[in-house]
Amino acid sequence: MKKLVILISTLIMMSCNEHVQKDTPERTLFEEIYVQRTDDGNYKFENFGDKEWDIYHRNIKVGRLVDHFDLDFHPSHRGIFLAISEQDSVWVSERNLSINGAPNFRDIGGIYTKDNHQVKWGAIYRSDDFSEIDKYGWEKLSELNVKSKVDFRSLQEKEENPDKFVERLNGNEFNLIIDPGNMDEFKTMIMDKNTTQQDIDNLVLEMNRLFVKKWAHRYKEYFNILINTEEPIVFHCTAGKDRTGLCSALTLYALGVDLETIYDEYELSNHYRHGKNESLIKKISFLGVQPEIMRQLLGVDRTWLQAGFDQIIKDYGSIDQYFENVLELSQADISVLRSKYLY
Repeated sequence: MKKLVILISTLIMMSCNEHVQKDTPERTLFEEIYVQRTDDGNYKFENFGDKEWDIYHRNIKVGRLVDHFDLDFHPSHRGIFLAISEQDSVWVSERNLSINGAPNFRDIGGIYTKDNHQVKWGAIYRSDDFSEIDKYGWEKLSELNVKSKVDFRSLQEKEENPDKFVERLNGNEFNLIIDPGNMDEFKTMIMDKNTTQQDIDNLVLEMNRLFVKKWAHRYKEYFNILINTEEPIVFHCTAGKDRTGLCSALTLYALGVDLETIYDEYELSNHYRHGKNESLIKKISFLGVQPEIMRQLLGVDRTWLQAGFDQIIKDYGSIDQYFENVLELSQADISVLRSKYLY
């Protein structure tokens, strides 16, 4: 699909009048304190609960959050903050890191587990591919100290869109190929005017079932890397939503996050990739590709991830059995992961 998009992009010198851009989807993951960076690099805190919070950075109080407040901050540095109320405390930071060229680069930190721990911020990231990251994006990644990258893309995807992760960050790259299927058949399908949204739905549902069956060994390798790394790690594919989405879901499950929250985190790709997706839809719609077909294909739906989990339960009895017998993660391994990656 990426090759098709690149080819079409080189041919387009005009806009398509038939394309109607949709509004940005809402964030699906609830965060009582939502943190984001402003265009000038400062922090904006918003309170969606009924508590009042004192905000601390490195043990220094930097503000009081009632409804919202802005905080001047060094634009090239990232802050991880502790919010304290009379009844509670929570670690907060921005989820999307605004990496130029990788709109779906985000932190899976801050998410609560079923036993009320939080996933550590700044330790595990997920992303789309790195081929379009500019120098400012690489500078941010360097500041984040991301030293290990797990790449789930196929050889074809990597050849068409190479990146400079190892060169730019002096990092380690782990190539764990997960091939999503026959790309030529895939391209033919989206160009066919008779293709329906149900066809796309069926295609991606089956793809997610295939991920948990045929490619389980790749996720097994990923967890081995995750257990043994001591530095921040990022995993990604091309769009950072399907192969990467399942990896994020499995990671959060291993750390003790409930399924509904996992589905909410999965669907955040619709929010963060919206601008890039709409740009791609506009560029190719003049060829007759149905915008709604492309919009569905470039997005995610929680039923797709659920299909993967349902397949696991069907084949292995439970998700826990899948972790133990297929991914070969013992309870001791799970304990190591939780010790490393939870507050």
